[in-house]
Amino acid sequence: MHRSSVLVVVLTSAFIGVAAARGGGGRHEVTPLERHRAAEQSRLRSHFDSVDVELRAREVSALSEAQRARRETLIAWLRDYRDAGRFPENDRLSFAAPFFRDSRGVLCAMGYLIDRSGRGDIVDDVARSRNNAYIRELADDQRLVAWLDSTGLTVAEAARIQPQYGPPPPSEPSGTTKDKVGSGYELASGMFIAGSVVTSAASLLAPSRA
Repeated sequence: MHRSSVLVVVLTSAFIGVAAARGGGGRHEVTPLERHRAAEQSRLRSHFDSVDVELRAREVSALSEAQRARRETLIAWLRDYRDAGRFPENDRLSFAAPFFRDSRGVLCAMGYLIDRSGRGDIVDDVARSRNNAYIRELADDQRLVAWLDSTGLTVAEAARIQPQYGPPPPSEPSGTTKDKVGSGYELASGMFIAGSVVTSAASLLAPSRA
């Protein structure tokens, strides 16, 4: 092979080596926020699984036929809500708290049930004025209490349905030691690859001097 051609191959290979090393760092690492969201998903699904069992186990013979029918409908809707897996996120408070509606417009389980039943007016009023209130604190809302009664749910059951949402972990500042070490390692790896290629090529170009 002509020396100029070898030189081209050397330089190209060295560049590819550096690029490959840099590209190797593109592997996605799970962030604390992603871990938090995954844990919240799992926790909330388990919560609604437990609530579903409790609601179905309650003795409801004292309820009217209409109340029993609405109650069964709400329990089925709660399963739909759980299966959809779209739950509110606490991105405003530094402590665990309920959210009737989060900043993305996602409703909590009780908000979802009330809204799906056609009483979006109750949801809107609560979200606007008492968005982080617990159901027991909302027991003074006569419209909500009347709605609960019509569905065969007690205030205690509604409070059981309503979960809290934990705040996300503190965000890590960019340019941390881990980031710097990772970048340095990538660069060193690239230079090592490039150096190896150049040394091998030098042996081909001038064996006696290599």
